[in-house]
Amino acid sequence: MPNGRKLFVVMPWPDYAHLSSEDAEAIAAYLNSLAPIKNAVPGPFGPTEVPSTLVSVIVPGGVYAKMPAPK
Repeated sequence: MPNGRKLFVVMPWPDYAHLSSEDAEAIAAYLNSLAPIKNAVPGPFGPTEVPSTLVSVIVPGGVYAKMPAPK
């Protein structure tokens, strides 16, 4: 928001911004050491389906500015 209010933190980057290089490299090494998993990825939700998780949509500012105001 222009006033600095946070609405939704997609990734808690402030929590990771102060990691040392060694800590960041250790996290990356750990993640790279994990075996890949295979699972079915649910795919797009139909118009009558309700997502079971939070869904957020990023709208570019120019597009958002042209959208009608919410009722």
